[in-house]
Amino acid sequence: MGRRGKKAGGAETEFRAALYIRLSREDGDREESDSVANQRALLTDYVRQDETIRDFELFIDDGWSGTDFARPAFQRMLEALRARQLNCVVVKDLSRFGRNYIETGRYLEQEFPLLGVRFISLSDDIDSWARPAQANTILVPFKNLINDEYSRDISQKIRAALDSKRRRGEFIGSHPPYGYRRAEKDRTRLVPDPGAAEVVRRIFAEFLAGRSKTAIARGLNAGGMPSPAAYRSGGTGLWSYSSVDHILRNPVYRGDLVQGRYGNVSYKIQKTRRRPEERWFIVRGTHEALVDPAEFDRAQSLMEADTRADAGGEVHPLAGLVRCAECGRALARRRVRHSYGVYEYYLCPTYKQSHTACTPHSVRVDAVEREVLAAIRDEIRAAVDFSRVASELRSVRREKSSLPALERSLARVMELKRGIYSDWKNGELTREEYTSFKEGYDRQEAELRRQIEAERARPQTDGGEWAKLAALAYPETLERGLAAALLRRVLVHADGSLTIEFRFRREEGAPQA
Repeated sequence: MGRRGKKAGGAETEFRAALYIRLSREDGDREESDSVANQRALLTDYVRQDETIRDFELFIDDGWSGTDFARPAFQRMLEALRARQLNCVVVKDLSRFGRNYIETGRYLEQEFPLLGVRFISLSDDIDSWARPAQANTILVPFKNLINDEYSRDISQKIRAALDSKRRRGEFIGSHPPYGYRRAEKDRTRLVPDPGAAEVVRRIFAEFLAGRSKTAIARGLNAGGMPSPAAYRSGGTGLWSYSSVDHILRNPVYRGDLVQGRYGNVSYKIQKTRRRPEERWFIVRGTHEALVDPAEFDRAQSLMEADTRADAGGEVHPLAGLVRCAECGRALARRRVRHSYGVYEYYLCPTYKQSHTACTPHSVRVDAVEREVLAAIRDEIRAAVDFSRVASELRSVRREKSSLPALERSLARVMELKRGIYSDWKNGELTREEYTSFKEGYDRQEAELRRQIEAERARPQTDGGEWAKLAALAYPETLERGLAAALLRRVLVHADGSLTIEFRFRREEGAPQA
């Protein structure tokens, strides 16, 4: 707190002032006169010349919007005013105090007068103690309303510019997702971060192989792998169930960019809330995928199922895949002790809740595993028929190809390019804005055309389900990764019979398991 000499003229009134300074680029504060240093110099020069102000203290909110009154320095100032430690507020102008018309008016017209707080705004020539009549004119709320409207207009322009970048598939987040970094030449494009990318691939591989999320996290911690937060900050931090779950669910790892999931309630309320999915910005194929899209989709399917792990962190090979053919619910495994041994059975949870709603569907777990394994072996033997393999590869390749999605994205980019040209001709965009937007669309068009050509040139036998199936050879036991890769679901009927549905399509006339 700065000290002043005694007041002039022997007057008994002395003020202890709060010099309040605020700066926010989001509010459009770009003038040099608005800088923190210039505001500080202006305010301190003033109070040193005003002989009624004995003491003063600085309160600075740098980087805080004027529409948000939860600013830390502003709140500290209010506490001091309410505790009668200070009784005067000095600002450069009304916009430094705030840009929310309602809240600004409440402080200036209600709270400060009740507290006996003197308010001085230098540029607006307002002094509620020296010139009270002027401080109460209609000009003050009118200026506050203009400041509020200015903030709203700036907020809309910033939001429109950011949304335009999101539509073009440009990454605008503050930190790239774990496993990626910003490209050196184009900071809005994501490229794999080699070390972290391998951890992401490991997480997906282990999950598809039957490891639980908790077991995966423990393994990463045991191996000394830094968590995403620790990797970014260089500090300490451990992997957890939630951090593994977040990675498994994030579509960025299949090459898609999803942005705008959260947004501020309004330009005055700086709190975020989740937006409905139709308002998200989803752009396919914006960057290199770390995980094959088919494997990513398979992981999502498995997470919808019941995948509780055993004490060793392993998920049962058929967890979540065995379902009641009548009610559709996933069957629960229950251990039953008999005089001749202990066995696990699949039972319908609906029947447990109500004996009239369904039937037990009781079937031994080991019997289901044997039948499923036999069916898988039959499919693998069928894969040896290379003519059939080639046919399935072509079929699966057409289904899995991302070419249609890429072509749709290209058509959308071309449409947006035509749109900004019309906006420029109609005067809605300046030449500089048009040029900036066009350059961004040109880059995205070139990248999409490159991806389309690469997709068309890719060999038809690359990555198909039948090729993976043939590589599995002849499994001796049923494993989680094998079941997750091949099975869509296993339906148990009331009489204990099974219907085994595979993920890939079969040819007409091919034998059914």
